Amino acid sequence: LAARQALGVFRSPDGVVVQARSVLRRLGTGQQDLFVVLDDEPTDRWASYVREEAARTVDADEQECRAHATSWVDGQLARSAAATDVAETWLGVLLELPPAAMAAIIRSTVAVLGERDADAAERFRGEVSSAMASFPVPQWMRLKDTFNRITVELGGEATWT
Repeated sequence: LAARQALGVFRSPDGVVVQARSVLRRLGTGQQDLFVVLDDEPTDRWASYVREEAARTVDADEQECRAHATSWVDGQLARSAAATDVAETWLGVLLELPPAAMAAIIRSTVAVLGERDADAAERFRGEVSSAMASFPVPQWMRLKDTFNRITVELGGEATWT
C-alpha cells in the first residue's frame, strides 16, 4: 500500500520511486492491499487510509480510477460483516472531497457496478444506501442525489436511497 501510494505522489524523489517499484515488483500490484490494511486496523483508523487512497484516485487517469473503483467494490463485497462500516468510511471520505472529485470517484464506481451481476450490484448498492443513512440529512441527500444522477447519466435507474 505504501509503495503504491509513494508512486502516486507527484514528483516523488527518485530514490523513493526506485524503491517503491522494487517493492511492487517483488510483491505484485496489490490491488486489495488497502483492504488488507483495513482488516488489521480498528475502524476508527480506517478513514486516514481511505483518504490517502481517495487522494490517489482523484489524481489518477481514468483507467487507474476505474481500477481503484473495482478494488473498492470487490473489497467491500468480500466483507459482508463489515460492509456497511466500510461503506460509511468511504462515503465520509467522499464528502470531504470537492464536488467534481467526489463525482469522478462515484462515476467510476457506478460504471464498475454496471459490470457486476445483478445480485452483487444490488448488495453493494444496499450496503452503501444503508451507510448513507448514518449521515445528517444534507450529506445523505448530497450523496443520494449524486449517486442517482450519475447512475441515470450512465443509463441506469435511480435506485440509491
